[in-house]
Amino acid sequence: NMKAHPDLLELDVLGLATSECLTALDLKQSSDHETLRFCILIIANLTGGNRSQPLTENLFDILMNLTRHRDVKCRENSVLALGNLCTNPVHVKRLVDVKCADALVAYSFPTTAEESVNAQFQAIAGLHGLSKHAELRAPLLREGGLEPLILGLRSGNDGSHIEIQRESAAALKNMAMEKETRSLMAKSGALPTLKELLKSKDSICRNHASSALANLAESSGDGIHELLLHNGCLDIMCKHANDKDCHVDTKRAISRCLALFASNTSQVHEHLLTDDVLSSLEVLIAATDDRNCERCGMLAVANLATDGSTHPVILSTIRLETILKLAQSDDVETLRSLSFALHSFSTCEQNHAILVEANAADSLVTLLRCDDYDTSFQTCLATKYLCTSENWRNIIAESNGLEALLSLASGNDLELKRELVGALRNMTLSDDNKRRMMVEDGMKVIAKLCRDSDSIVSHQACGVLANIAERQANKVVMVKQGIILHLQFAVLTKCIPVLRESMRAIANLSSASENALDILASSALTLIIDSLRCDDVLCSRYAAMAVSNLSSLTVDSCQQIVREDGITPLVSLVKQQTADSLTQQYAMICLANLSSYGLIPSGCTQASIDHIKSMDLDLRASALLFVANLASNVKSRAALEDELSITEDLLTCLECKSRLVQVHALDALRGLSTSASVRDKIISCGGLESLLAFVHSDDTELKQKVLLTLCNLSLSGAMSDRANTILQKVDIQLLIGFLCNETLASHRMFGAMAIGNIASDLAFHSPILKSGALENLIGLSEVNSSDIESQRCMAFAICNLAVQSRNRSSIVSSGGLSPIMYLCHTTDSNDTLIGLSTLRVLATSDDLRRPIFEEGVLHVLLLALNNGCVACKREVSSMLALLSLNHENKFDLARSDEMKEFMCLLKVDDAHCISLLCRCIGSICEVNELHPHVLNFFPLDDLPRLTADPKVIKEVARCYANLSSNFDHHTSIVTPVMIKNLIALCSHYDSDVRRLSSLTIANLVANEMNTALKGKDMLCTLNNIIDDHKAIDNSGHNLESKCYACMAIGSLVSTDQTVGVQVVSMGIMPPLLQLLSVKDEQLNLCAVYLVDKLSLHEDTHPGLHVHHSISHLINHNATELPHVKTYSIGAIRRLCENTCTDIEHLMVKE
Repeated sequence: NMKAHPDLLELDVLGLATSECLTALDLKQSSDHETLRFCILIIANLTGGNRSQPLTENLFDILMNLTRHRDVKCRENSVLALGNLCTNPVHVKRLVDVKCADALVAYSFPTTAEESVNAQFQAIAGLHGLSKHAELRAPLLREGGLEPLILGLRSGNDGSHIEIQRESAAALKNMAMEKETRSLMAKSGALPTLKELLKSKDSICRNHASSALANLAESSGDGIHELLLHNGCLDIMCKHANDKDCHVDTKRAISRCLALFASNTSQVHEHLLTDDVLSSLEVLIAATDDRNCERCGMLAVANLATDGSTHPVILSTIRLETILKLAQSDDVETLRSLSFALHSFSTCEQNHAILVEANAADSLVTLLRCDDYDTSFQTCLATKYLCTSENWRNIIAESNGLEALLSLASGNDLELKRELVGALRNMTLSDDNKRRMMVEDGMKVIAKLCRDSDSIVSHQACGVLANIAERQANKVVMVKQGIILHLQFAVLTKCIPVLRESMRAIANLSSASENALDILASSALTLIIDSLRCDDVLCSRYAAMAVSNLSSLTVDSCQQIVREDGITPLVSLVKQQTADSLTQQYAMICLANLSSYGLIPSGCTQASIDHIKSMDLDLRASALLFVANLASNVKSRAALEDELSITEDLLTCLECKSRLVQVHALDALRGLSTSASVRDKIISCGGLESLLAFVHSDDTELKQKVLLTLCNLSLSGAMSDRANTILQKVDIQLLIGFLCNETLASHRMFGAMAIGNIASDLAFHSPILKSGALENLIGLSEVNSSDIESQRCMAFAICNLAVQSRNRSSIVSSGGLSPIMYLCHTTDSNDTLIGLSTLRVLATSDDLRRPIFEEGVLHVLLLALNNGCVACKREVSSMLALLSLNHENKFDLARSDEMKEFMCLLKVDDAHCISLLCRCIGSICEVNELHPHVLNFFPLDDLPRLTADPKVIKEVARCYANLSSNFDHHTSIVTPVMIKNLIALCSHYDSDVRRLSSLTIANLVANEMNTALKGKDMLCTLNNIIDDHKAIDNSGHNLESKCYACMAIGSLVSTDQTVGVQVVSMGIMPPLLQLLSVKDEQLNLCAVYLVDKLSLHEDTHPGLHVHHSISHLINHNATELPHVKTYSIGAIRRLCENTCTDIEHLMVKE
C-alpha cells in the first residue's frame, strides 16, 4: 500500500528489514526464510515507491548477496528489489559498483519452473531500467545481456508471458540506441526475434519492437541495413504502416526506420523502390495525421529522391499532391524534407511536366516564404532548376514567385544569395518575366546584388540584368534607372565571369538607339574597348557585340569609337587566326559600320577579303557587309578594284546556301558595278549568267539587289551585247511581269532596262512588240510617276524600239510620246539628248509630225533649251525643222509664243543649230499669210551675220526667198544690208544658194516699189549669173538660177527702160542668146522673156542686132511652149518696127 510508505519509513521499517536481511546472511545465525522473504519484499516495495528515499550503503551489497541465497524465493525477491532500484538513476552508479547487472542477466534467462518466471520478469525489468542509461548499454551487452533479452522476446509467443516480452523489447529498444551495440545486436540474432515481435498482437510489444528496429537502423554501417532488409523486416513494416488500427507509435517508428533506410546507398534503395514500400510511405505521410510520421515519411521520400533514377518509380507510385500538402505543415523538419525532395525532383527535366500537373508552383512559393533558412534555400534550388523550363518560368511568376524570390535577397547568407540570383537568372530567360521584373521593381534588388563583394553573386546578378536587357521595352528604362553605372562597377572587379555577364548586359542595352548617348556619355565605352583585349572569348565577344551595336546607331558613336582607339583591338580580333568566329563577326560588323560613314580603318581591307572565303558563314557575311560598304563609297572602292580576285570571290559567294552571304555579296557587286572597269571584270567572269540565275528567285530582297546590279552592268552595254543570253535566262513575259510590278521599283526598272537592252538589237523588235511589251512600257510609264529610274528605263526601251520606222506609228498611236518627252524633262543632258533624238527620229515620218506637235512637244523643246548641252539644242532645232514640214504645224508654230523663245538658238555657237532653225523659219515662210507672225519673232537683222557660216547660208537664202514672195512685207525686209547680202549670195559656190538668192531678187524686183535693187552691182550680179558658162552644162538648180536672173532683169527692164540699155551694154546678149540653145524649156522661156523685155526700148535694138538676136529667135523652135514663141515673135516684131533695122540684110543674111 503506497499510502502506508511514509509511516513505515518514519518508523524505520526499511532499517529493520535491512537488519533482518543482514542477520540472515550471517551463517552463524539462524534465519527464518519466510521472514527473510517478506523483509526483502518490504525493501523492494519501499525502494520502488520512494525514489527520493536515502538508502544505506550496505543495502546494495546485502541485496546482491541475497541473489545468491539458498532460498529460491529470497533470490527472486532480491532480484525484484534490485530491479526496482535500477529504475532510479540515483542508484545506478552504486548498482554498477556491486555488479548488479551480472545478477540481473543471470536471472533474465527463462526457467522451467513456473514460480521462477516472476524472477525472470523482474531481472529483465531491471535490465530495462539499466538500459535507460546510455553509459550502461554497451556494458550490459558485453556482460551477456542480449541473449536473455532475445529469449525473453520469444518467451511470450503464446501470450502467457507478455510482460516479459514487453520488458525485453523495451530493454532492446534502449540498448539499440547506443551506436556501439547496434552491430552486435543486428548480427547476434536480435533481428529475427524483433521482426517476429512486430507480428505480436500486443501493441506495446509492436511499439517496442519497431522502435528497436528503427534504433538499429540509425547505423547504416556494418551492413545493418542490409541485415534488416534481408530478414524481411520491410514487409511487416509496410503491413503495419497500411493498417489503420496500428498504434501511432509503431507507425512513427516504422516511418523513422524507412527514412533511415532511404538515407543509405542505391543498393538499399532497390529494396525500397517497390509499390508496397512507396505506398506505405504515402500512407504514413497522408493518412496518419501525425507530425512525426509525416516528417519521417517525407524525409524517406526526400532521401530516395537524391538519386535521379528513382524519380520515375517514386512519382508513378506516390501522388505528388500528397507530398505537396505538407507545404502547409507547421513542422520545420517536414518542410525541410519537402523542399529537399522538390529540389531533387526538379533536377530532372522529365519531372517538370509532372510537377506542373500537380500544381507544385503554389507549394514552392509557400516554401520560399518560409522563415526557415534550409527550407527556403532548398526551395530556391528547386526553383532554379525548374526555371530551366520555359513553362515553369511563367508558372512560378504567375504564382508570385518573383516577389517571393526578391524578398529573400534582403538576407545576408551567401549561399542563399547565390542560389537566389541563379533562380532569378533562369526565370528572366522568359520574355514575360523580363517585363515582370521591371513591374515589380526588381531592378533595385538586382542592381544591389550585382555590386555584391562575392563574385558568384555579382556574376549571376549581372546575368539577370543581361537577360532583362534582352527585352526591347526594358532597355531604355533600365538605362534611365542608372543600371549602366552598376554594370561599370561590376566590370571594375576584373573577375572574368562578372566581366563576361556585364559586357553581355551592356551589349544588350546598347542595341537600343535611345541609349547610345547615355552609354557614350559614361565611361562605359572605354571599358567596352578595354574588354575587347580580354583573353576570355566571351568577354571579347560581348564587348565586340556592344561596340558593333553602338557603331550601328549614329555617326557620332562611330567617331567616338575611333577617338577611343577602338579600331586597333577590332582589327586585331579580325586578323587573329585562332579568334572566336562570333567575336570576329561582331568586330567585322563594327568595322563595316565604321566604313559606312567613311571611317575606314587602314589594314582592314585585306583581312575582310580573306574572311569572305571563311567557312563560317556568319563571319563571311559580316566580311561581305564590310566589303559592300567599301564598294558603296567612291573613295574606298579603289582599294577593292585593285584586288584581282575580289570579283571571282564575290561571284563564288552567290553560290553559297546562306541567304545573308548572298545578300551582302550582291550589295558588294552592286557597289563595284558602278565602276566601268569592274563591270568588265564581272562580265568576263560570267557574272551576268550568275546574276540572271537569281531572277527566278522567290526571295524579293535578293531579286531586287540582283536586278539593281544588272541595271548597273547594263551601263557598259553588257546586256545589249548579250541579248540572247538574257532571253535564254529570262523570257519576255517574265520581263513584262517585272515591268508590271506595282510595289518594287527595282523590278520595274530591270524589266524596262532589260527590254530596252534587248530592243537595241533590231532582230528582237518583232518578238518584243508581239509580246505586248510596248503597251506595258507606255502605260506603266504614266502610272509610276514617282519612280524616276523606272520611267527613264521605260523611255529608253521605247526609244530603242523607235529606231525601226515600222514601229514608230505604233509607238505614237499607243501614247509612247509621253515617256519619250519625259526624258527631255530631266536634268541629265544625256537623257534629254536621247529623248530629243528619238523625237527627231519619229518626226522624220510625215504622218507623225502633226501628232507629235499636238502632244505638246513645243513645251518639251523649250524646256530642253535650259540644258547647256549644245547637242540638245541642235536636236531642238532639228525637231523644229522637221515639225515645220507639216502644213498645219506651220500655222501653229508661227502663232505660238514659244517661237520667240526658240530664237535664242540663233545665238548658239553652233552652225547646225542656226541652220536648222533657219530651215524651220524658211518652211513656215512658205505660207505667205504667216509672214506677219514670222516677222514678229524672227530677227531679220541677224540674217546677214548668219551667212558667214557655209552651213547656214543656204537656209538664210531660203528664208529670203520665201519671205520675198509676199510683196506686202518687202518694205520690212529690203534693206541695204540685205541687198548687199543678196548680191554676195548670188556669187556663192553652192548652186542652191545662188538659186534661192536669184529667186529672192526676182521676187523683190517684181515689186515696182523696190527701186533700191536697180543698182549697177545688182545688174552685174544678175548678168554674171546668166553669163555663168559652167552652169550651162548642169541641170537643176544652176539652170534655175539663170531663170530667176532672167526674170529679175526682165522685171527691172519693165519698170525702167534704161536698165535694158545698161544690161545690153554690159554684154548680156551673147550669154542670154546662148541660153536658147540649152535644152530646158523653162530656161528657154525665161531667156526669150528677157529678150522680149529688152526689145521694148529702141535704144537696145542696136545691141540686139549686133548679136543677131532675130536669127537666134527664129531658129529657136525646139520648144512646144506657146509662150516661148509668143515672146520670140513679139521681140522680132518690135525689132523689125525699128526704122534702123536693116530688113533686107536681115532677110538675106539671117
